[in-house]
Amino acid sequence: MTSTLRVLLGERWPEPADTHWVVIDDTGQVSNSGHGEPRNWPITDRTEVILHGPQTSWLNVKVPKAGEREQALALGFALEEQMVREADSQHATPTLRESESWHVIVVSRDRLKRLTTQFEVISRPLDAAYSILQTLPYEPDAWSVGVDEQGVVVRAGEHAGWVEDCPIDAEVPCLLALAITDAREAASLPSRILTYTQDNTVVSTWGQTIGMTLEPGERWAWYEIGTEANDLLHGEFLPRHRRKVWQRALRPAVITLAFILAIHLLFGTGYALWRRAELTQIGSSMEKLMRTVLPNEPIADPVAQIKRELNTQRSTHGRLADNAALTLIADFAAAMGPEAENAIQGLRYQDGGLDITLAPERGDIAAIKPRLEARGLSVTPRDGPGHIVIRRAL
Repeated sequence: MTSTLRVLLGERWPEPADTHWVVIDDTGQVSNSGHGEPRNWPITDRTEVILHGPQTSWLNVKVPKAGEREQALALGFALEEQMVREADSQHATPTLRESESWHVIVVSRDRLKRLTTQFEVISRPLDAAYSILQTLPYEPDAWSVGVDEQGVVVRAGEHAGWVEDCPIDAEVPCLLALAITDAREAASLPSRILTYTQDNTVVSTWGQTIGMTLEPGERWAWYEIGTEANDLLHGEFLPRHRRKVWQRALRPAVITLAFILAIHLLFGTGYALWRRAELTQIGSSMEKLMRTVLPNEPIADPVAQIKRELNTQRSTHGRLADNAALTLIADFAAAMGPEAENAIQGLRYQDGGLDITLAPERGDIAAIKPRLEARGLSVTPRDGPGHIVIRRAL
């Protein structure tokens, strides 16, 4: 069972360090909750944070069309123009990409870097980070307004919203009042405004001020993240342990492959040593045979010397040596098969080698060579097409 610690972080955290937290099991249900400092948080498999307050903004920016490599640069220029801040100081997470504009959640790069570092220091590396804006329920043609102890959260559409840090009293929050005024002038007022708060008496007077009826929403929990929520930890902020997920997944296969290769190498080395010992034994036996057959001849190459002696004995007893001209011609004809007919234009025998000039239509040496070598003949190309010398291989 996988457990996830989800922590609510205001814009001033870690001062104070105590905050709300919940533990969520792998079915998505809350198994534990509380309020306290990091040292009192329960141990879980994963750690995630929800950024509350004006730490995040949900913007609609016009991004010019560009290539895939230039797209990030174009987004940076668009953010810098709209926010009047250095683009490098902001970390943007796209939630919707349209043809002429992007909807992005923006957070300070320095703030996100400090948070990830602080959680690593307390041995709780972050697995994910989300904006409080995406926890607020969305309904078509309605604005959602969530009110809690840390401020006012407004979701003015599926991909739009903001958080206002202001006292909760009878006065309408400034940004909300301005947004209502702008929407009324643009004839784009929502049909409903849903409020999510534990004390409806505080916001009951807001409707009179803005000229709209505020309806209480069904439920809002800061820790409930939908499948459509966007993780802010990507790009340079992607956690190191998440970058190595594919390595951990491949580790069993790599270990198995390494084990197989080690066994193969071990058996291959053993087989090579066994074959070497066998060849040494054969060489020793041939040397003993050589000393028995030719006791007065110095040993240089036992194989060649025994072969030469065998051919000498064959000649003495009226038999052809294996490197005689007729023997070589017979092997050549057998290797060529039906193609041997009219294949030879020139033929000369000298020093145990058969010098052959092939007819042009039979001069494919690359095709002939494997068949000749299979019969124990060595093939040496000479100058000119179809010109070869064949000898008995040692």
